[in-house]
Amino acid sequence: MTKRGLVEVLFKCCLVIMALVVFGNQTSAEGTADDEVLVYTNKMYLPIVSSIQVTDAHPSYMRSYYVETLTGMYSLGCAQGTYAMSVGYPDSYFMFMDFGNPYRDSSLVLGTNLYDYQTFVTTGQISYYLTIIASGFADCNDKDKLFLAAGTNTSGDFLWSIAYDHGYAWAEMVYNANQSLQTYGIPSSRVTITSGINTEPGFNSFSDTVQWFDGFNDHPMKTANFIIGSADGCPDDYPPATPPQGDVYPAECYNGWTQDDINKINNGYITSAAIPMNFLPNGYQASQWYRIGLYTYYVHNNNIDFFGVMTQEAACEQRELEDPEACSGMDNSLYFGYQQFRSRVVSDSRMNSFLLWGADMKYYRGAP
Repeated sequence: MTKRGLVEVLFKCCLVIMALVVFGNQTSAEGTADDEVLVYTNKMYLPIVSSIQVTDAHPSYMRSYYVETLTGMYSLGCAQGTYAMSVGYPDSYFMFMDFGNPYRDSSLVLGTNLYDYQTFVTTGQISYYLTIIASGFADCNDKDKLFLAAGTNTSGDFLWSIAYDHGYAWAEMVYNANQSLQTYGIPSSRVTITSGINTEPGFNSFSDTVQWFDGFNDHPMKTANFIIGSADGCPDDYPPATPPQGDVYPAECYNGWTQDDINKINNGYITSAAIPMNFLPNGYQASQWYRIGLYTYYVHNNNIDFFGVMTQEAACEQRELEDPEACSGMDNSLYFGYQQFRSRVVSDSRMNSFLLWGADMKYYRGAP
């Protein structure tokens, strides 16, 4: 065995041990229960023990939010916990709270602009309210595990000037939030706060976007970072499904991005775990992600870890009350979004697609 091969084996053994420590309350002394699946990758904080089989037609579903206000966060967490208790079968849930685009105020304090497009909140405030959501969930649910993703995005005119610092500060914020959970007596076996970020080629250039990821991953206490991403402008028919005879080159996407750039964001960091957007009812985005998965497989000889699917049907219903054309062609349901991804991506054994979670976005305006 080569030195590299030995390192990889040892690393995977460590991941399995971490899974048993972090999620030990979900496994028996004899090992993983018959109805559970142990999922582990080369990604930080993930392995995951879940009662959802990767072949199931239904994901573990929980609402996720574009945040417009910070009021009522405990009630939101409690409502989510109560919902999870009522479902009964999954034991692992994912919730993405998108607090808006990165920003630095006139006092040089980092944070985000909420989706009301008026309110600036600091990373310290976000950290506090994440712990409030987690407390609500834990108080109203005594059995399930929540991965609570502290979300931002890579849009905004100021990203180029603050990207690295904001990414680093975001990792610090998530770390502090998890430390607070320990203070409140909420164990990581019940709630783990992670990072999450919505990245789209249409938001900003790849060179500016990747600075945020570099900053985040340079933090010594970084956590998992869930990528809620699109593949704007990428082809849905290249590379071919049949292994090509010659070299595979990255196809061009939108705004100067390439398939290799999409791979870098979703697969190039140990913290990255992909939950792609599948907003289009025609399934085009699922096909784009399938081709990017093939590109990664052919060129990099590894896999993008697809942990779930994101849609925004509920958010579109809210927006269409104000403007009937606001979400035209972007209102895919979670059911169809998930099924499209299963049929176009999971069906290929070369893809590393767990699809444990489904999330549908809604605007949070003070009530679930």
